[in-house]
Amino acid sequence: MNIFPHHLYGSSITTEETASWFRNAPLPSQSNGSCGTDVNEHVVRFGPAMTLVGILSRPEDKAGSKAVPCIILLNGGLLPHLGPNDLYVHLAREMARSGCWVLRFDFWGQGDSEFFFSGRNSAHANASATSEAMDLMERMYGQTKFVLAGFCAGADVVLDVLKRDNRVSGSVLINPMFQVQSNRQSAAEFEKRILGRLYRQQMRSLRSWLRLFLGFSSWRKVMRHLVCRVLDARRSGFAVAEPTQMIQDMRGVPTHIIVSEGSKAWDVCHALLEPALKKWQELRNISIRKFFGTDHLFTPLAARQMLIDDICSWVIACMRS
Repeated sequence: MNIFPHHLYGSSITTEETASWFRNAPLPSQSNGSCGTDVNEHVVRFGPAMTLVGILSRPEDKAGSKAVPCIILLNGGLLPHLGPNDLYVHLAREMARSGCWVLRFDFWGQGDSEFFFSGRNSAHANASATSEAMDLMERMYGQTKFVLAGFCAGADVVLDVLKRDNRVSGSVLINPMFQVQSNRQSAAEFEKRILGRLYRQQMRSLRSWLRLFLGFSSWRKVMRHLVCRVLDARRSGFAVAEPTQMIQDMRGVPTHIIVSEGSKAWDVCHALLEPALKKWQELRNISIRKFFGTDHLFTPLAARQMLIDDICSWVIACMRS
């Protein structure tokens, strides 16, 4: 059973103790671009008119190896290259300690990157920016193999690049939405599925029933919303065709799909992939990892660390195969 920090209750920390910690905290070294004894980081600019900005993390005092794929981390939505809750920062450094080169950058018009009008929609522009990142690593550092990792909307960019560029040798999809949000009707149906699932979870929760019997919740409101939401979820009858085209677009490239229980991606993946689960199990290049007890952004520190460990283990196993 996984126990996350937000489920634990301990002694409180006073404001004076927090201020004392900051006063006594050691200052970070600014002599070079290293973020530790074994990782080096520096800023890179690339793309048309040098409008794209990113951070390259690499092993300290170690030349790049063409046999080791370069990891490129793609933004989710409007998030910068830090990732949700600094996930990409810690992931990039952990992968660099394992011997990988990791590039995380901002898409055009986001974070540190400048706006660049390419005459394309945002999806194609982001895919083009990713190709520019791969061109940079190939031209400057001799990298020819790449593993793309994307969070939420960034996972859709990964799939778009995957079917167009043969240099991609692996992909990690974190809470992918598979472009469901672009369809309002589909998004509304998934909202019903999500609410129905959450209400069913509350029905199985002893704490929720205890609050109800102690009078902290309104019986009338709970029962009305509970019945309506569960019935709406069952009556929606929403079905999605088997994602054969999506499987074909992956071109047999090793793909690792990660979904968290508190995310819409949990229901999206179930609706999209359940009809093809048996077929997917026969495809050894595709794996699905489920994280229970955490939200869409993997906010608890324990959940974030588990996610980093899972991605690092998969990438290392992918490199050895």
